[in-house]
Amino acid sequence: MSSTTVTPSATARPLSCIQIDLAPLHLAVPIDRVEKVVRPSDIVGEDIAGEGLIEEGMIGENLSALGQHGHDDASAAGAVSSGIVYYANRAVTLLNLQRHFQQVPAPTTYFLILRATSGELVAIPIPHAPNLIEFPAPALKQLPPTYRRVNLLGIASHVARTSEGPTTFILDVDYLVNRWG
Repeated sequence: MSSTTVTPSATARPLSCIQIDLAPLHLAVPIDRVEKVVRPSDIVGEDIAGEGLIEEGMIGENLSALGQHGHDDASAAGAVSSGIVYYANRAVTLLNLQRHFQQVPAPTTYFLILRATSGELVAIPIPHAPNLIEFPAPALKQLPPTYRRVNLLGIASHVARTSEGPTTFILDVDYLVNRWG
């Protein structure tokens, strides 16, 4: 989390995040990295197989076609399905975490548009409306570098554990873009 300082002390400010559920995983993104949450009708996708544009509003049904020539092999550098979508007249990298972390991905109902420090945008399809959540600083634990190198959840920089909710992995958007984008 390059632009978000996480200090685990009782007096530190809580970390505000957008939380998404990709059952059984709970992921969150620091709010300062979220550009926007949009409906599929706000996105136009391109079928990389060369069959042209996917019509607006159709992307939810055709998401599996996006990135089908992307990185689906877990041993590949990309390790997630990827593709290109268009948001606000910009080409945006699609990173489909659902296809990687869920055995049967749920239909896309929203896209989480994230901004890396470099300014690059990425779109993550999500099956449910995200939640705004605050994690108290003492609940945040940094993931060890070795774990981040060898585990697919290495795209997270921290884990949040609270007594009120599930264990949540805090995504590092810059790492996600540099490793999988």
